[in-house]
Amino acid sequence: MKRLLTLSAASIAVLLFIVMPVASQAPQAEKTFSGTLTKVDAEKKVISVKGTGAEPEMTFMYDDKTQVTGAEKTVEGLAGKSGAMLKVTYREQGLERIATRIDVSEAKK
Repeated sequence: MKRLLTLSAASIAVLLFIVMPVASQAPQAEKTFSGTLTKVDAEKKVISVKGTGAEPEMTFMYDDKTQVTGAEKTVEGLAGKSGAMLKVTYREQGLERIATRIDVSEAKK
């Protein structure tokens, strides 16, 4: 009986080691952030956006899969558009924020 209990506990432990990493790799929920474009670093593939009101400035990484809507169709096209209003949809991956979609509006005048 004791041997059966030990075998059962070991089996459960092995299953947890297999299931837990798979469960932790589930995609993170997407979030949004709105603000004013302050900087585009095309070399590092990073944009900086200053939030509205008391929200801090946030940086977002982007890649070839990042969708851009509005007047500019690419992130690199935003390089000369400092001050444009953006709504960034992103997911968090560790400490990084990865932009999945960037909606561009004209700069406020």
